[in-house]
Amino acid sequence: VGLLGANGAGKTTIIRCLTGIYDLDAGTVAYEGEDIQRSKTYRPNLGYLPQAFGMFRELTVYEMMDYFCALKKVPKEKRPAMIEDCLQKVNLEDRIRSRVSTLSGGMVRRVGIAQSLLGDARVIIMDEPTSGLDPQERARFKNMVARMKGQDKLALISTHIVEDVESLCDRVLVMKEGRIVEQGTVDDIFDHPKDDYTRQLLAAAE
Repeated sequence: VGLLGANGAGKTTIIRCLTGIYDLDAGTVAYEGEDIQRSKTYRPNLGYLPQAFGMFRELTVYEMMDYFCALKKVPKEKRPAMIEDCLQKVNLEDRIRSRVSTLSGGMVRRVGIAQSLLGDARVIIMDEPTSGLDPQERARFKNMVARMKGQDKLALISTHIVEDVESLCDRVLVMKEGRIVEQGTVDDIFDHPKDDYTRQLLAAAE
């Protein structure tokens, strides 16, 4: 699912509500029919890449990934293989022993993507995941997301990049000023947009 909107549309705010970072003034966010604030199964099944992703610079990539595994309560015996697999998916297995301080901005983003996959998460929420990636790594990311389809996972990808939504997603939510103004399949939204704001977003990307 793509969450599409211009900068300032409210995408990051709604993501922080979906991940339980923000308390809600009204309504609920539910996972398998249960409010996520009370659910014992939601957080272990959640993978999250924030827009501003940071790491401890003095740690190695492996140590940082191991730290995220601990937060997700991944058993110690499963961590080495899982960390290596997730780093392979973002083409960073050769930097597994490198210190975070030696990584480029694009590499840090790729570690962020990798940590969101730890624990075999069923719900993966990514805020501007391709920001800072070069064309080759953007293509690798798109291939990785394509392989998720059919795996009983939900991926929500928030972005202002129309091309990413068109190439990655099955469904689209278009957001403006904190509200969903249009939603549908990729074909519906891109071929037959009904809202003027959606038309403007698509036209600006051409």
